[in-house]
Amino acid sequence: MLGVRGALRSEIDLRSFTLTRPDRYFDQVMQTGNGEHITLERFNRDYLRIADTGFQNPSGSFDYRVLPATYNTVLANKLVLLPPDEINRLIRDLGGSRRLEKPNVMLGFAHTLDGSAQWRRGMVLAADCNIYRQVFKPMPGDDCA
Repeated sequence: MLGVRGALRSEIDLRSFTLTRPDRYFDQVMQTGNGEHITLERFNRDYLRIADTGFQNPSGSFDYRVLPATYNTVLANKLVLLPPDEINRLIRDLGGSRRLEKPNVMLGFAHTLDGSAQWRRGMVLAADCNIYRQVFKPMPGDDCA
């Protein structure tokens, strides 16, 4: 029988191993649950657009602009630096009429992380799909693709 100390150590070791070598668990984890089931090889090829079929080149890199999730994250980090007047000017220049009423474009719109698109109504850049498509790259489930 494994004692508490041994069980905790095993869990910590497993967590550490999973974090340091995610390639060994990618397929197992990404084949379960909701959403798209995908292998590391297909993810690298179709989403990251790199030749590495697994994790043979750990020092390799990918262009963040080809993967919508990373592109949108970098863009959101840039948008957060703009004052409300500049966000409003961007919306106006893209043909929109909504205005940012909060001090920051990334505040106050995500009330839950439940996987639904309810957040879109509260985010000034996503409430109008036409504006959203001009600013962000489409992602599965964003209802504006």
